[in-house]
Amino acid sequence: AAAASNPTASHSAILGVGAGPQPPPLLTVAQMPGCLGERGEISIFDGKRDNVLSAVSCFRPDTPFGVALLQLDSDRPAGITRLDPSGSSSSAACAELWRLSVLQSIGSQASLAARSGVRLDLSFHSGGLRLCAVGPAPQAGKLLLLLLDAAAAAAVAPDGSPAMEAVRRSAQLTAQSVSARAGRAVAERREAALVGASAAGVATEAAAVWRSVSGARLLLAGAFSRADADATVAGVRQGLAPLLHDPDRMRAGPGWDGAHETAGPSPLLADGTVGPLDKAAVLRTWAPLLYKPAGFPRPLANNLCLTPALAATLDQCGGGM
Repeated sequence: AAAASNPTASHSAILGVGAGPQPPPLLTVAQMPGCLGERGEISIFDGKRDNVLSAVSCFRPDTPFGVALLQLDSDRPAGITRLDPSGSSSSAACAELWRLSVLQSIGSQASLAARSGVRLDLSFHSGGLRLCAVGPAPQAGKLLLLLLDAAAAAAVAPDGSPAMEAVRRSAQLTAQSVSARAGRAVAERREAALVGASAAGVATEAAAVWRSVSGARLLLAGAFSRADADATVAGVRQGLAPLLHDPDRMRAGPGWDGAHETAGPSPLLADGTVGPLDKAAVLRTWAPLLYKPAGFPRPLANNLCLTPALAATLDQCGGGM
């Protein structure tokens, strides 16, 4: 009962945060309202036309979409890759099974969200973990918080359970798909690591990932209202409370106004107020994290034309003017 009334306490155990003093990682937040230039202008930041911010480009100014990205800084994924470039180690297998377990735990909600145009993604990369929600802005913020809660609190299904075997099969199919690029031998080693991974190992790896988090960054872009943005920021702060131990040190420096933290490129003016956010500087900072989300669940999340309201209005679905 105490844990249920105190989400911070319950998440602390799951995230592996000890009771002793620890240096608190920081949360920084940048919000870029409205559309973000032409599609080509956005694409220069990662060399691809179809990065995650294409959903909020001025190419489609009347689409009320928002992009919510939460980056959890960690050196663990890069460390695992350095030791195991082929991705066939037990740690790599357990990390992938944990990632898929998190997504499976919100499968029903994610399916409903996909039908309303929201795509979710949870991915590892060299700088840590990225949580992503793209779609109609009010729903995107809420679904990002759902994904964060699932990542922080999702229990790992026991060995031999239908849920764990479903996750394992999904991971094996992914491993098989790499054979054309990395070779059959690598794919077979990955499959063997996935088969040998245990629920206890998955839980241990998840705790290790969370303990390695050194900071968090939140980017809100697109048609977020002030109320929706505030609610998303507050939810992220609450969800990361076990990691962000000292609320007084969760500020990002200049730019704090009681409701928003801002990223560095927001100058503090002589009168003490905050100047306009430098969008180009923010995009440069976020450039490595703007890769296209895979979208979950498939195929719903990868086809906007399966969303009735959007299919009736978007040109590519035959419903535009």
